[in-house]
Amino acid sequence: MKNITKRNLLTWILACISAVAFAQQKGLLWEISGNGLTQKSYLYGTMHVTDERVFNFPNSFKAAFDSAQVIAMELNLDSAQNPANALALMQYMMMTDGRTLKDLISKKDYKTVEKFFQKHSPTPLSMLSMMKPVFLVSIVENAKPKPQGQREEPLDKYLATLAKNAEKPVIGLETLEEQMKALNTIPVEAQAKQLVEAVKEAQKMKNNNKTMDELMKYYTQGNLTKLYEYSQKSELKGEAQKALITQRNHNMADRIDAKIKNTSMFIAIGALHLPGDEGVIRLLEKKGYTVKSMP
Repeated sequence: MKNITKRNLLTWILACISAVAFAQQKGLLWEISGNGLTQKSYLYGTMHVTDERVFNFPNSFKAAFDSAQVIAMELNLDSAQNPANALALMQYMMMTDGRTLKDLISKKDYKTVEKFFQKHSPTPLSMLSMMKPVFLVSIVENAKPKPQGQREEPLDKYLATLAKNAEKPVIGLETLEEQMKALNTIPVEAQAKQLVEAVKEAQKMKNNNKTMDELMKYYTQGNLTKLYEYSQKSELKGEAQKALITQRNHNMADRIDAKIKNTSMFIAIGALHLPGDEGVIRLLEKKGYTVKSMP
């Protein structure tokens, strides 16, 4: 202990304070109150998966969901599935610099991807080669056989259906165009690498993606601190990370702030948007709200 300098000791103390702060971010369901609110609202972290484990809701989930007047999600799924919107957004899905998938990956990898699409896609890869690879990954993921313990629809779609059955209005905190613009900050070279890896995993009939397994473990534990730490290891850097995570957190927190002043809301957004100093929980606290984890 004698060898610890004052500066090192200060660093250690600050690290402990930070660890304590993040340790408080545990749980998937959070109550929002204070700051002049006359009605409480609720924040819930989701995952866009069909795994049965994510449907094991916290004890307070039903009461919080039932008490809310409006359900808010990242997207209004009905609007996102509108064919007119899909047509307008094609500009974000295509590479416009003259390159195709063949220019982004090796000949060997292209053959691998091409064979996969011949077997699993009604549209040949040659007709999709100008599409940005991030959008081709979804075709690959949908072609994978589902392991046991899966539902037909992902968690966010289930919650939207739950809201409709309860005759609660569903609103989006973001537009599809905003999400597409954020996705477009990922370099196409990185997207192409992800596509090749997805195809190779699918060919081996692998459904045990290590990244997803680890995220699922932390999610089911409600361990937002670990989710935050894991997200910091992502290959997303610089502008892509800022656009896909940080800026979207700020946008959603601002829109939540504006809307919960007038109505009680149940807000269901991706769990990775909740933790961290620039996560939605902290951003709402900085606006003056009390955000408390619920069992």
